[in-house]
Parts: sequence; C-alpha cells; structure tokens
Amino acid sequence: MSQPSAADSAFFEQTFADTLAVVEEARDSIVSGVARGVGLDLEPAQKMRLSQELSRLTSRTASAMSLLLMYKAIITGQSAEIDNIPTRLEDLYASVKASDSPVMPEDANVPLPEQVEDLRARAESVFARMDQLYHMIVVQIAN
Repeated sequence: MSQPSAADSAFFEQTFADTLAVVEEARDSIVSGVARGVGLDLEPAQKMRLSQELSRLTSRTASAMSLLLMYKAIITGQSAEIDNIPTRLEDLYASVKASDSPVMPEDANVPLPEQVEDLRARAESVFARMDQLYHMIVVQIAN
C-alpha cells in the first residue's frame, strides 16, 4: 500500500462529498414523498418511472459509496476487515456501471420531474468518476 498523491486525496474527498450529497438528496426525495409523486401532477406511468429511477439511483449510489469506503479502508490500513477485495471491487464496480437505461424501453419517453432529472445528472457525474476510483483501488491493492 502506498500513500495517495495530493491529487488522489483531493479527488477522493470531492467525490465522497458529492456522493454523500446525492445519497442525502435521494433520501430527502423519498422521505418527502417525491419518490411517490406526492404533490406532483404525474400520470401513473410517470409515477412508475419515478419510482424505478430513484430505486436504481439509490442502488448505484450505495455501490459508489461502498467503493469509496473500500478505498478509504485500504489507504488507512484497515483492508484486513474486507474479505476478498478483488472480487468485491469487481462486483461493486459492475453495480455502479450498470446500465442506466429505463427498465422498460417504452419508459424512455416518460418524462421525470425536473428535480429528479437534476439529481440523476449529479449522480451520473459521480458514477463517471468511479472509473478513476477503480484504478486508484487497483493501484493500492497491487502495492
């Protein structure tokens, strides 16, 4: 294990903060009822897609947070607590990179509320950074 560079540390801190913000906003959307369309004038198809999208986003974000915590454990010398790091790394990475297409092709044209589209855009920014985090973890476990 080697010490991360200043750039890697800054990348990790920013990505962790951004991922946590997405988790918190998704949670707030669920708690406030937005995930069920409460207070929104939505068609049944929109409510279904909204539920599907928030569920997928929550799952992928949880996997991203797990990758971040894995990296933190590795660089702080706590990786002995993680069983079979290479396999877990691959599984989590695959989960984050899972397809973002709607569950049903016909749902692709069903619009989502603007706040959910904004949340999805921020989440996609986080998911895009997981490639770099993946490589940072690979470097650490190789040392």
